[in-house]
Amino acid sequence: GMLRDYGSIETQSLVARTGPSAPPMRWPAFQLSVMPSYEEVVNPKTGTVKHVLFSSQWIKHPDHKQLPTITFRAGAGLVTISPDGERALNVWSPRAPVVPPDDWQAQAQPFVEHIQWLWGPQADAFLDFLAHIEQKPGELPHSGWLHVAPHEGMGRNWITSVLVRIWPGGVAVNLTLDEVLGGFNGHRLSRKLLAGIDEVHADQLRGSKWATLQKIKTLITAEQRMVEFKFGAKILEWNAMRWLIYSNHADSVPIDKGDRRFNVAQCLDQPRSPDYYARLYGLVEDKNFQASVRHWLAIRDISAFNPGARPVMSEAKAGVLRPSQHTNDLVLEALVNGWPCDLIDANTLNLLVRMEMAEGTEAVAINKHQLERAGVLT
Repeated sequence: GMLRDYGSIETQSLVARTGPSAPPMRWPAFQLSVMPSYEEVVNPKTGTVKHVLFSSQWIKHPDHKQLPTITFRAGAGLVTISPDGERALNVWSPRAPVVPPDDWQAQAQPFVEHIQWLWGPQADAFLDFLAHIEQKPGELPHSGWLHVAPHEGMGRNWITSVLVRIWPGGVAVNLTLDEVLGGFNGHRLSRKLLAGIDEVHADQLRGSKWATLQKIKTLITAEQRMVEFKFGAKILEWNAMRWLIYSNHADSVPIDKGDRRFNVAQCLDQPRSPDYYARLYGLVEDKNFQASVRHWLAIRDISAFNPGARPVMSEAKAGVLRPSQHTNDLVLEALVNGWPCDLIDANTLNLLVRMEMAEGTEAVAINKHQLERAGVLT
């Protein structure tokens, strides 16, 4: 089993286990973790019994896997190439095929119908997004999802509760932006196919929200990412982590007019009855329900799904653009639309921006990025 499941990494003196969890370990920690696995060897001369640790036998075995580095590459084989071109032990582990019950279509319906209610006209696009994770885990889409609902208790976290169970170890839930953007994120983000961030609001963003937006955009589309563990190990992984963000606020994520990273859906309805949610949460631990949902996603036709497609400008997305816009953006947009010709000198433009500012609003000088977003060339 150790020959099958473990490999040693030359560059960092680590032992890594394949699979959706289990962070890499230094040699002493690895020995402690497998200490109960040993063989009793009797000395034929003295009759004394010696415990020979399997870890000691494994490291010397000719079939023991020893590779220059370690990586995560969803959908690839046990030995693959790291993002920097080295042979690497791939800690991705394919999931066993699911065996659904005979009535899997009926059992999966509560999951499908709940998403159809919450996502409305965007439901099919979101279901394709989820089915793509099941069918092509290593193919990273260029956009994630933001769902906005002004009322609490809608049952959105129920969806991630189901996904955690059908993709164990592959979903990071209840994340904060600090965890995502900060260091030492390995224990939470390594080997993940989906990151769920709950209740984001613009007030939680540190520093410039536009600077934060640029970091988020990079994380969504980066081909590779470095994950760091507190004890010093670093792993360069092939990025396969999709994003799903929930919020009760339209200005939760600062999105500009030219955004290509977020699909947006919203549900303005009131929460449903307590009995409705009791039925949903009663299904979460049902193995037949889990198998039915995963099978439903596994066989869904996603031939029309384009992982590189630009998000559509849905009504929901248009609704989050204006609250996210800086005052300068709104003023520039109005000036561009109302200006009688194609040219304006910089002094006049700055003067008009200051004049258009609402009373009591501190005037802020327009910058290059704001001009670009408004379509103004300098």
